[in-house]
Amino acid sequence: MQHVYITLQGDDKIAIYNLDSASGNLTHQEDIAIVGGPAPFIVSPDGHHAYTGLRSVNRMVSFDIDSPSGTLTPTGSVDLESDPCYISVDATGRYLLSAYYFSGHIAVHPINPDGALGDPATEWLGTRPKAHCAHTDASNNFTFLPHVGESNAIYPFRFDSSTGPLTPTPPLCRERFAPRAFAQGCTVSGRPTACPRGVSPAAASAARRVATAHGGGQSRSSATTAYGPLPVLAPRNLAWPIRRSCAWTNWRR
Repeated sequence: MQHVYITLQGDDKIAIYNLDSASGNLTHQEDIAIVGGPAPFIVSPDGHHAYTGLRSVNRMVSFDIDSPSGTLTPTGSVDLESDPCYISVDATGRYLLSAYYFSGHIAVHPINPDGALGDPATEWLGTRPKAHCAHTDASNNFTFLPHVGESNAIYPFRFDSSTGPLTPTPPLCRERFAPRAFAQGCTVSGRPTACPRGVSPAAASAARRVATAHGGGQSRSSATTAYGPLPVLAPRNLAWPIRRSCAWTNWRR
């Protein structure tokens, strides 16, 4: 059974639905009360743990996912210096990355062997205001941090998955419209985006595997979903905010 998790920030809860992969129908299972405004949400690569950012209280919470019911049991929390707008887990399942829109930061938190979040953060780096998305590329050696609005840039970092640090490199790409989020497997506007001098060939090669979704106007809504088997290049964070909500599909059957 596939499960869909929908964070409802204004209602202080996470709604869990069962997904029929053949028909696409959703059946409501239960609501999990989470005080603090749950918004960004992510499931670990092995499907056994989940994480959400509480934007009203600057906190991150970890959960165990019961199999096969999909219900969530809190396992711990860590306090943050700002409110996260986006979170992801690296390919090893050992680190959680997060982007901070208002403060303009990227952070990395360790994940303990039991799936609970560790504290303090491995990294807390300032970039520019309106940082909007952070997760690792297919190689798990780089992460990219798009910035919307007047910041209008993508910041690349080398990521060391053995110990969790980030090494900044020069802003990698600039587009006329502010980059909001990215997924693997495409290029911007049908072609690779030009990269400035000083960017390593490895970083540039990784960037060419990134597709940037451009945000326009005042809208903060975007969503990607799929039914049936897991696509080869499905983004790990499948949706971000629809009326300050987040929907995540757990693809484990």
